[in-house]
Amino acid sequence: ADVVVMAAAVADFRPAARAAGKLSRRLAPSERTLTLTANPDLLARLGHGRRGPKPLLIGFAAEVTGGAALTERARAKLAEKRCDVVVANDISEVGIGFGADDNAVTVVFADGSAVPFSRAAKAVIADRLWTLLAPRLGPSSVQPLIKTHA
Repeated sequence: ADVVVMAAAVADFRPAARAAGKLSRRLAPSERTLTLTANPDLLARLGHGRRGPKPLLIGFAAEVTGGAALTERARAKLAEKRCDVVVANDISEVGIGFGADDNAVTVVFADGSAVPFSRAAKAVIADRLWTLLAPRLGPSSVQPLIKTHA
């Protein structure tokens, strides 16, 4: 693959143990405690297992912080997961991100540079991301993706 885009984790955590049967509402509070364990980090596994510059590895980071802290968190994820690009968004802001039509993101590159995209419809953000990232794939990778209409 020339590029891998990991838009979201399937789930960060799962129950540590499987219940033997149905959990009843009648259980005492102490018996209703779920212990969670972390799921494997697929993005980090891809980043750490990569040999060479391909694929271009793009991760997303939903964070509960904005501004400079959001950018710094994205830079930390770049290093932790060995990505080329992290697209970070502040999910604590009402009306953007999860369950909303709009989003605002900051695209952070492995060289330390960052490009903020102000609030816009998710389709607009996606087009801006493609415009920003496609040139990094190189002409041989991008050309087959461009369709001509007769």
